[in-house]
Amino acid sequence: MKKIQAVILGMIMTMGLFISFPQSVKSASNPTDYSVSPVLPTNQKQGASGYFDLLVKPNQEQTVSFKINNGSKKKTTFEVYFNPAMTSDGGAIDYGIRNAKVDKSVPFDIRDVVKLDKNSYTVPAMSSMEIPVHIKLTDKTWTGRVLGGINIQKTGKGDQSATSGNSASMNTKVAYSVALVLQQSLAQISPDLQYTKTAPAKVNGYTTFQLGFRNPTTTIILDLIFTTVLTKDGKKFIENTSNKYTVAPSTFFHVNLGMDGQRVEPGKYHVDVTAKSGPFYSWHFSDDFEVEAEKAEAVNKNAIFPQESGTNIWKIVAVVAIVIFVLALILLFIIWKKKKKQNNQEQSQQVN
Repeated sequence: MKKIQAVILGMIMTMGLFISFPQSVKSASNPTDYSVSPVLPTNQKQGASGYFDLLVKPNQEQTVSFKINNGSKKKTTFEVYFNPAMTSDGGAIDYGIRNAKVDKSVPFDIRDVVKLDKNSYTVPAMSSMEIPVHIKLTDKTWTGRVLGGINIQKTGKGDQSATSGNSASMNTKVAYSVALVLQQSLAQISPDLQYTKTAPAKVNGYTTFQLGFRNPTTTIILDLIFTTVLTKDGKKFIENTSNKYTVAPSTFFHVNLGMDGQRVEPGKYHVDVTAKSGPFYSWHFSDDFEVEAEKAEAVNKNAIFPQESGTNIWKIVAVVAIVIFVLALILLFIIWKKKKKQNNQEQSQQVN
């Protein structure tokens, strides 16, 4: 049974590489603009393409490269940065976070061993440029994978694209990433998941409860689904099933529970979470915590509440009603004035 489980785990993790690591693609809105592609070396893991997946040894020094293909009719400057792999709160592996804080479980900060010559490259019109990436490992040995990514985007304003159905346009800045994986062996690592804490927070202006988690292992966790029940003072408050998360090795992240525009209330809470990755891996966490009044007030301050939008609508309705009422009074006054003038004229004619 363990052998079968190990084989299936290996197949899942291999599939995960193709699912998780972004391929070098062209912009769909401007297909002749630019693209990025890795130049794969001889120590590339067999079957992997579109990103670097390198089998390395302690003290190894190596330079790999990737190409920026500029298909535009003018020279273009690109920003190029190398970043560690992180897990976004939306549940995807993210290579675009500069100055990211790595988890303590990582064997080493990949930024210490992978270097770029510079962070800005100007590529002539209708041509390509090969950018070197230098790898210099220490004598450290480790198991599993260490992940990072080369993040590439044009400098300046984004590309202007019109929205469908009208003449409105917006600037979009497309960034491409080429993942780089370092591993010393193909041994499979069993995933693990740890819960840290739950606390209210404001995300994109909305009140939420954030559940903190970390992956303390050097392996990717695939298809991770969280089922959460949050109770307040013994009564069910939020029940949520997340989308599928792809968690990068040795990273921490949040699962956000939306509150549908409700305010955070102080009180005693209990959270119960079940997390499942495929058929073999499951974790259960429960925690009691308390939200103080000061914390609730801080999160609610300047947050967006839909019911307040409703109140504004009623205010508008009230103002319109008052305006109509005033106009009606003015109209009645004009009619009364006109009728009075007409009566005075009739009386004057009778006297004559």
